[in-house]
Amino acid sequence: HHIADVYRASGESEKALAYYRQASEQKRRANDRMGLAITLRSLGRQAAQMGQYEVAVAAYEHEVDVLRADAERNGSEIDRAERRVG
Repeated sequence: HHIADVYRASGESEKALAYYRQASEQKRRANDRMGLAITLRSLGRQAAQMGQYEVAVAAYEHEVDVLRADAERNGSEIDRAERRVG
C-alpha cells in the first residue's frame, strides 16, 4: 500500500493502481480486514482520479462489503464508505 502511495504522489497513476491491487490481494489473503478496507478505499480514489469510474465504484462497494462483515467494530466507517459509494 505504501509503495502505491509513493507512485500516486509521484504521478505514476498506472503503477499506483497496480500496487493498490496487489496490496489488496495480499491483505485479503492475510485476512487483514481493516487493512483491506483502507487499501480498497485508496484503490477507489486512485481509479476515480484516473477516470476509471467502474473500477472505483467496484472498489468502494467491496470496501463497504468488508466493513459490513465487521460491522460491530467499524460502524462509523460503514456510514462514511456508503456515502462515498452513493
